[in-house]
Amino acid sequence: MLFGSRDYLKQSDLDQLTRCSPFSSFLNYLAYDSEMEIYLNQDSTLGMMWECLPVIYALEEESSWKMYWISMART
Repeated sequence: MLFGSRDYLKQSDLDQLTRCSPFSSFLNYLAYDSEMEIYLNQDSTLGMMWECLPVIYALEEESSWKMYWISMART
């Protein structure tokens, strides 16, 4: 055919193409202590979680300041 097949995209096809696992399925925690902000994991370890976002269009001065704090955290 000149313009492709006569099959149309169905909702079920779109659902199948865009289906993904929720982020929570990758986390292995059992409980969360909101006072201490610590997770109890399935393997009896404790864990913490942070959301890290990239800094876009940061000024050079801001970037060097953040790198200073990162280097201080490693020592």
